[in-house]
Amino acid sequence: MRISAFTNNKLQCWPRKTLWSGALGGRASLEPVAGGARRLALRIDDRRSGPARLESRMLRRRKRTGLAPTGALTWSRALSLGIRSTLGSLGLERPTQVQAAAIPAALSGSHVFLTAQTGSGKTLGYILPLIELLQRDHKGQFDEKGSAAHRSQALIVVPTRELALQVVRVWEAFTAVTGLVCAQLTRCALRRSESVAAWVTPAKEASAGNGVLWNRVPGLRYLVLDEADALFSMQRHNQLAALPLKQLRGGQMWFAAATVTRSNLAEAERLTQAVSPSRRLFVARDDGLHRPPLDARVRFEQVEHPPQKVTRLLGMLRGGPDGLLRDGRSTLIFCNSIQTCRFVQYTLHEHGILGCGVPQRIVGAFMNGAADVLICSDLAARGLDWPFVRRVICFDAPLSYHHFLHRVGRLRQGGICTILLRRAKREQALAECISERLSQRTTLAPQTTGSISMARRRTSD
Repeated sequence: MRISAFTNNKLQCWPRKTLWSGALGGRASLEPVAGGARRLALRIDDRRSGPARLESRMLRRRKRTGLAPTGALTWSRALSLGIRSTLGSLGLERPTQVQAAAIPAALSGSHVFLTAQTGSGKTLGYILPLIELLQRDHKGQFDEKGSAAHRSQALIVVPTRELALQVVRVWEAFTAVTGLVCAQLTRCALRRSESVAAWVTPAKEASAGNGVLWNRVPGLRYLVLDEADALFSMQRHNQLAALPLKQLRGGQMWFAAATVTRSNLAEAERLTQAVSPSRRLFVARDDGLHRPPLDARVRFEQVEHPPQKVTRLLGMLRGGPDGLLRDGRSTLIFCNSIQTCRFVQYTLHEHGILGCGVPQRIVGAFMNGAADVLICSDLAARGLDWPFVRRVICFDAPLSYHHFLHRVGRLRQGGICTILLRRAKREQALAECISERLSQRTTLAPQTTGSISMARRRTSD
């Protein structure tokens, strides 16, 4: 069966089996709406009529696109009672939209690509089914072999060391109930691999020596690529060693990203086909994909020349009605390169503003509240949870709308993002694009990122 749809006035075709993100009963087809509109209509053969048929149609369409129902969401009953009780004690009574869509698909054995707005709970979206599957595997393996040496293990690959520590902290909340331990992947830790169920590693550290560390993980059955778009970019620039796909043969993969492009989905499909062709790739997303937070405020500051950036930055940090250090709010300053980070750091030190620096040196102090300002590159905008950050300053304008989404996604509770803009055409065009998306609250334009449907390869039966 072939599914066809009009998108941007062009007919797109792809086979039903490719990147199929939900199971539908009956016959389904996507057709252009009458009048030449660009919306998609789903036709399902259903014997029911009236409101019941319309409700069934909407529900099945949301399953088809990887979206969970918008009504009252509940945690999957396939999760063990201990996991659900721990979620209740943490105050997580209901799953988010992407969690409700991804967890059942992962527990059914599918490869899963979680793509949703920043702060939507993608980490729990892959940790919960991973813990449940490891529990099932370990129980069966202990019954049959009675030895811990052959237990299944999982590997979680992230871009930075700080994100690896954050994933370990999230996992530790469930260790007391499940008995499963998550640790950072190091040479010393591999010696006690029998007591570890999941490994977390920054991509560059594990890539040392052509990926020798993750190739030595015993019983590897599950692989997670968190911030998959960043990892794919590292792989294209030869900054990431080959993934342990041979050891994972027949296993299961998860991908998580706040932004997704056609090339990202194509790369995810290639990897899953190499690991386990019989498993399908389920794309789980939410309604806020590629949208900035609704309560975030964005302000643009025009500068005539680069030295004026420093003057504006010092004015915001030290004085005026927007003196950031005076209101006690933690501030992130984003730069496009590590050289610019160091330049800003030394400049602020010369003007008596201490407690700031690059993430490798003071991220712990910033997390503990000992420092009010953190100067960082875009890697600090990848997956890290900063619940206390109320201000974001882009000393360098974001390189793209996707970079802007990651930066503004660090804000919490109605924070403000200030972007220092020069008169360069690229930066002015980016400002117009951001302003338009903020006013309309729509997704990103197709020329910058492809929708999930556009990512399907245009092949015929």
